[in-house]
Amino acid sequence: MSDFRDRCRDYGLEPVVVVFTREQLVERWGDACVFCSTGSFDQVDHRLPVAAGGPHTIENVVPVCTSCNEAKRQLYDMAAIHEFRARVVEVRGVLVSRGEFGKTSKTCDDDGIAT
Repeated sequence: MSDFRDRCRDYGLEPVVVVFTREQLVERWGDACVFCSTGSFDQVDHRLPVAAGGPHTIENVVPVCTSCNEAKRQLYDMAAIHEFRARVVEVRGVLVSRGEFGKTSKTCDDDGIAT
């Protein structure tokens, strides 16, 4: 779980963590990969990626095999991460949504730099 917290901080996000056990995860999702159903439970996958603001909760974490986790990252996660980063800019250490940015007296350019 410290890896999750470290990754959140690396992305400038506050970690959202709700503790659960492997047994609770298996009870909720089963003991096989949720994507292919034949792979073993090698890793946990954040359905909404950490880099896109996804929390570490039992609702957002599923058991997956290594190959499905890697494939999901390339096929889906990178797009979600890109979309999240496009909506959020960092202005003086405070995360501000581009949609809300116009409500302030500040403006920013396309790269999220305050002007």
